[in-house]
Amino acid sequence: MPRGKQNVTWEDKDTLLVSRDWGTGTMSKAGYPINVHEWKRGEPIEKSKEVYRGIQTTTDMATQPGSDGWTGTPVSPGMEKRVVV
Repeated sequence: MPRGKQNVTWEDKDTLLVSRDWGTGTMSKAGYPINVHEWKRGEPIEKSKEVYRGIQTTTDMATQPGSDGWTGTPVSPGMEKRVVV
């Protein structure tokens, strides 16, 4: 992955949760990533699936599984339990 503000966490042995600059509208007003993608082993990062969409007033998204706190829109069911703000 290119250098920049980003968070990466292993969800399981074949899946990473990645928050980074995915393009227009994916960074907070403070310049931190607010969208999370699920990246499967062996796939190019461009094929990763968006699973959580934050809002631009959110400061940052940390990709730590097991949290109950969130602000934004889970794109996949259960994502609100997998992302912490």
